[in-house]
Amino acid sequence: MINIQSDEPRYRKKSKKRGEPRAKHKHEYKNCVFQYPSIRFDKAHGMVNDVIKHSIGTYCPVCGKIGDVTDTSWQISERGYVGITVRWNDAALSEFDARTRTLPLFVLDDQWFPKSIPGYENGIIAQ
Repeated sequence: MINIQSDEPRYRKKSKKRGEPRAKHKHEYKNCVFQYPSIRFDKAHGMVNDVIKHSIGTYCPVCGKIGDVTDTSWQISERGYVGITVRWNDAALSEFDARTRTLPLFVLDDQWFPKSIPGYENGIIAQ
């Protein structure tokens, strides 16, 4: 038997990529209100981060994972001369008001939504 060495490396099987760990529960999303600072452009000062915006989305009350950032069932689409305008309906506007709010409010650090609510553990937000 002849053993010939070749210059080609042996075939190596690719290792499995390890993604995010799966949740140990089935996510059941509920509606909530997100409050976040938004960026606007000012001619005198450039980009200014002083506008507070609201959005109605969904979250998992068990682990705090954010589902949808904007729930379109709370919006109204209107056709205008320029194009389609999307605005919040009256029920959504009452949820944005602190006096008439029935949904939980989550304050986020910036307008780029994270995958889960920061500081949310077992249904309680750490202060």
